Amino acid sequence: MQIKGEVLKMAILKLERFSKILGSQKVVRLVIPDQICTGKVTVLWLFHGLGDDGSCWLRKTRLEAFLAEKQIIAIIPDMGRSFYQNMADGQLYQDYLLNELMPQLQKLLPLSLAPKHNYLAGNSMGGFGALQFAFKYPQKFRTVFALSPVVAFNAIKPFMPDLNSVFGSKLPENYLQNLILAADSHKLQQLECHLLIGNQDFMLKENKIFATFLEQQKFCNFDFKISVGKHDWIFWDTAIEKVITQIIDLENRK
Repeated sequence: MQIKGEVLKMAILKLERFSKILGSQKVVRLVIPDQICTGKVTVLWLFHGLGDDGSCWLRKTRLEAFLAEKQIIAIIPDMGRSFYQNMADGQLYQDYLLNELMPQLQKLLPLSLAPKHNYLAGNSMGGFGALQFAFKYPQKFRTVFALSPVVAFNAIKPFMPDLNSVFGSKLPENYLQNLILAADSHKLQQLECHLLIGNQDFMLKENKIFATFLEQQKFCNFDFKISVGKHDWIFWDTAIEKVITQIIDLENRK
């Protein structure tokens, strides 16, 4: 991929490694600047949606182009249909990501450990995962960007007959809301939360209800934006450009 005739100075890595926690080979993709200008680099933990894997962010958006010449490393783990959970069927995807993959990559690469340089983003199921990690571990991340996130399971039952394999026979209600209510309010006040969704998205109603709840919480900053678009990669391509632009703005404020 090129921009205005110039070759992008980025490296794309596909790392295949055995996970002790999951007991299987797992893949993580990374978009890395060719030259690291600082000691520790800003990190975007980028989560994929249901039915996809990490390759979709590279195949279906201009992510590489948007990151060109930026001092940001994007990390995109393959997380199956897990909803970024420790699944009811025994696959401990959340433990894998939090306790195995993240620490190992932080040892392997010059990733910043500072919360103010760690960002979460994801689309659809990945948006749910990004919100979940932000609300459970607000001390680890500065900002979360949820793009067309799943926020209520009734909207996706037709697309995921195996949903019980994740959450068990009884699906939780108000899952994300309950995470917020159980979280340390002081730590949540340090977190920025941004929701983006298309005006033709089939989950728009659920996201509006969720956004009303979030507006009542004491985040450092919260906004909910509805733009033209559907629940598709055309919308997410535009959305991830906005995310990266906003990350750059936040980094430049320091």
